[in-house]
Amino acid sequence: RNLDEEEWGFRHRYKLQATLSTRVWSRLKVSLREKFQHTLDGDEENELRLRTRLKLAYDVPRSGLEPYVSVEMYNGLARGEHFDVTRMRYRGGLEFPVIGRWEGELFYIYQDEPDKSKHVLGVGCVYKF
Repeated sequence: RNLDEEEWGFRHRYKLQATLSTRVWSRLKVSLREKFQHTLDGDEENELRLRTRLKLAYDVPRSGLEPYVSVEMYNGLARGEHFDVTRMRYRGGLEFPVIGRWEGELFYIYQDEPDKSKHVLGVGCVYKF
């Protein structure tokens, strides 16, 4: 983890999650995910978050393409945070077949936090068993 311009630190994290998904009409997929996340920094206080994500994805007929949008809310669970929203993440992207069991993804994320905001462009690759 980047602590400042000259210092890096290690952290440990575990997550527990559950996702509920359904199809609306035949091509639109709606999913709601709840994720509990606990981060241990060592020197600093532990970070406890409940992350709630709503995602809409559309299966484009006969193409293998699946554009999606999602919004994710991070709620603080640590002492004194009172379930406050500590971060919002807005994401849009496109999943596509590559070859065989490999899938690719292009995405954009806007992450909004009280002290800073981030813009992220990304590329991903997944192998499905």
